[in-house]
Amino acid sequence: MIYGRSQSKITSESGAIFDVKPFDIQAIVKQEFRIFAPFAFSTRDKVNPTNYSDYIDSNKRLIADSVKVIRGGNIGSVINLSSGVVTMKSESQAQDISYSVYAELKSFQEDEYAEACSSVGIPFINCRVFSLSGTDMPEPRKYVIGHLVEQAVSNGRIELHSKNTVTRRHMDSRDMMFLLLKCVESGSSMNLESSGDTKNLIDLARMILNEYELPEDRIIFKSGQLLPTNNYFSDKNDFEDLAAKNKYSLISLGKQIKNVQLALEKTRGI
Repeated sequence: MIYGRSQSKITSESGAIFDVKPFDIQAIVKQEFRIFAPFAFSTRDKVNPTNYSDYIDSNKRLIADSVKVIRGGNIGSVINLSSGVVTMKSESQAQDISYSVYAELKSFQEDEYAEACSSVGIPFINCRVFSLSGTDMPEPRKYVIGHLVEQAVSNGRIELHSKNTVTRRHMDSRDMMFLLLKCVESGSSMNLESSGDTKNLIDLARMILNEYELPEDRIIFKSGQLLPTNNYFSDKNDFEDLAAKNKYSLISLGKQIKNVQLALEKTRGI
């Protein structure tokens, strides 16, 4: 069972169906779980200058509910998806107060969950996520690859904000979850940072255009001005190391592009 913000279903490549149910503390505390993965967190795109207080309060309530579940003693381990902004913000992100609000909340969430897990003696697996892709993502266009693939498929071109060589590392969400579940088997608490193939946005855009047999001159720069640095990726090789240890083959960036199109087709029918 997966608890999130809304009711939905996820179908794996093997055909297995997972129910995603709204976060309901009363239902959760009556059951026992080997793994508790509380994904009910309002993401950064939901915060704006008019709702800082409400955004903070609502997320702190969700964190408090999760802490109550963890301290209830019927959980075997906890997987938490945090954010790379806790440890690393690009120059442009540092100038955006919404990232600061989000980063402080995510840091608070990490500390609260870690303390709760320690108090009941269970492993806490914490992953700080940077750029992700994958077929299960409900809103793939909010992530870098999804946004670029949608432009290429829908418009036959890709618009970039400037000619900065913005760098990202992209990882498939299923690879990430598979390896996080492997971490649970170790019985130890750990902090990880998502990794994956490194690509600057211009080269990624070229790669996507080539995938759809579109000429590279279909990259349009909305501004020739060099904007504040927006590199956002982990220097760590946490997941490459985990994959090697478990003899697991990570999904290539080319395959991620194809999977993103599948996700977009499911969510919007492009």
